[in-house]
Amino acid sequence: MFLLALDTSTPVISVALVRNGLVVREASFGEPGGSQMHGEKLAPLIAEVMDDVAFVELDGIAVGTGPGPYTGLRIGLVTAEALAHVADVPVFGVSSLDALAHGRRRAGVDGPFTVGIDVKRKEFAIATYDEHDHAISGPELVPAAEAMVVIGAAATPHAADVALVAIFRALRGEDQPVVPLYLRHPDATVSKAKKSTVQR
Repeated sequence: MFLLALDTSTPVISVALVRNGLVVREASFGEPGGSQMHGEKLAPLIAEVMDDVAFVELDGIAVGTGPGPYTGLRIGLVTAEALAHVADVPVFGVSSLDALAHGRRRAGVDGPFTVGIDVKRKEFAIATYDEHDHAISGPELVPAAEAMVVIGAAATPHAADVALVAIFRALRGEDQPVVPLYLRHPDATVSKAKKSTVQR
């Protein structure tokens, strides 16, 4: 399979091309804890990794579904779905925590472990995985100080790992819906209609 993958669940925007399990090209922008600039930086990163590749050559688009801050995450999901529509290919949704766990495994981490993503407001979304990379707890929100004790150090998911997880699951025939993973309500809410105070 030949996939373009995106992840915008953190301030680090990540884009990659992966063919048959091998990373062809990848690019990223930003740093952990930095400001989000997804709206203006994602398209140039996609253009950079695609370069001499046409969208019709792709077998699909993979995208990290979070958890993550609402605005940045939505930009990635909407972009992935739009590109998939134009290229007439399927889009695969992968939990950004699953991708982060896969990245740690690729780096040689053994046994069960916990990974976490900074979701702002001094909180992390964490999940624990067994030795077969199956989630055995989470995702859940915990205070940042508590998260740093169990995950060791903050990290960000890479689009390459989003693609690798998507390919593995696609080969197994697993459903991969593009559904954003939010662990709390967005800041903006619709207020209830106020009673009229007009006096007669």
